Amino acid sequence: MKTGYEISLQDFMRLCTDHYDELAPLLRKWFACEIIQVGQSFQIRDSSGVPVRAEVIHNLIQADFDRQGELYRVAMTLWR
Repeated sequence: MKTGYEISLQDFMRLCTDHYDELAPLLRKWFACEIIQVGQSFQIRDSSGVPVRAEVIHNLIQADFDRQGELYRVAMTLWR
């Protein structure tokens, strides 16, 4: 079911790279994950420091209506 609040994987990755400060608190709150800047890119790591694929986090967000909506609102605020 489409909600109208979907964020593509590409846009999610752009948020992780370009808007780390705004996105990091959400990932920390939702998944106890940190975004680590690596040059021009990033890594997401769990609370043990183990890397987590961005696709996994993206899919978890998109599968949860509330998280999806919150991420969408953050993205739209940043991209306006």
